[in-house]
Amino acid sequence: MKNNQKIEINEDNRANKQTNKQTNKQTNGKSLTIVSVTGHQGYAQGSAYAIARSYEQLQGKIENIKCLLISPEKPEELADYILHCPCKPFSYFEYNIFMLYSLGQLIDTDFALVVQNDGWVLNGNNWRDEFLDYDYIGAPIAGFIEVDQHNKFIKYHGDYFWLNHYKETNLNFKNHQNGGFSLRSKKLLDAPRKFNLKLEMDSPDLFYDYPLQLKWTNVGHFEDVYLIALQREFLESQGFRFASQELAAYFSINDLLPHLEYGISLDNVLGGHFASGLVLTSKENVYLAKKLFNTRDELVSDYIIQMLLKAGHNIVIPNDFYLE
Repeated sequence: MKNNQKIEINEDNRANKQTNKQTNKQTNGKSLTIVSVTGHQGYAQGSAYAIARSYEQLQGKIENIKCLLISPEKPEELADYILHCPCKPFSYFEYNIFMLYSLGQLIDTDFALVVQNDGWVLNGNNWRDEFLDYDYIGAPIAGFIEVDQHNKFIKYHGDYFWLNHYKETNLNFKNHQNGGFSLRSKKLLDAPRKFNLKLEMDSPDLFYDYPLQLKWTNVGHFEDVYLIALQREFLESQGFRFASQELAAYFSINDLLPHLEYGISLDNVLGGHFASGLVLTSKENVYLAKKLFNTRDELVSDYIIQMLLKAGHNIVIPNDFYLE
C-alpha cells in the first residue's frame, strides 16, 4: 500500500463526552463474548482490531466479557485477552453456515456481540441495557425482505421502497438488520440446531463474465436474512424477541436513512457497520476501502465520517483516491 493521507480531528473534540446516564450501570450479571468469524485470513487482523476496540469501549458497561477470534491463522497483532480459535479457510457461503449452525458451540456466555473488520463499537457510553432484552439486534438497513405466505424469499427491496413504506404494517415485508455487527443471545445461536431448521437456497445466477464466480440474486441463504426474515415468524412463536428498527438505530448505523427518519442523532449510537467500505487497519485508523466520495469536501462533511472522527478514529485515504 502506498503512503496514505489521514484526516484527523483535534484532540479536544476527539471523544464523544456525552454520558447516557441510563447506560452506565452494570448489566445485572449478564455475560458477553465479543466474537469475530472469518474464513479469509486477509480479514483477520482488522477483525482483531474490531474486537479490541469494542472490548475497550464496553469496559464498565458489562460485567463479564470474553473475546474470541475465529480465523485460519492468528494475526500478527492480537491482544492477550482475545482467544484465537483456528479454522480452515472458508468462503462467504460457508460463513453463513458457520454462523447459523456452529458458532453456538463456541459461545458459553449469555450473549455474543458479532463484530467484523467493518463493524465495531464506536462509543461505549451509548450502551443500553435494554439491548439485552432481545435475542437479536443488528445494524438497521433501509430495505425490506419480501417473503411469500410460507416465508420463502421473494425479493429484496431497497431504500426508496423502504422510505415509502416503513410506516406501514405488512407481514410479507420484513425489516432487515445486518448481522455483521449484531448482538445475539446464546439461545438464538443454538436455535437452528435445536429446532433442526433447514437452510434452503436457490441455484446461483448464470455466469456472465470472467473470472467465474458464484453469485446469488436470491439472498435468502444469508444468515441474517434467514434469521430475521425467513425464520422470524417461527422463532417468535417460540418466544424469541427481535428488536425494533428504531431501537436498532440506537444500537448501530448501517444506512443513514433510518436515523434521519427516526430522528436519532449519531451521537447516541453505539456502533456501526460499514459494508466493507470502511475497514479497520488499527484500533485508531479506518481505511477508506471503497470510493464512497468524489471530493475531499464531500468526504469531510459526511455524517458517518464525522461520527468516526468523534469516536477518535483517523480516516486513511489511499493517495490514488480521486479527490479534487
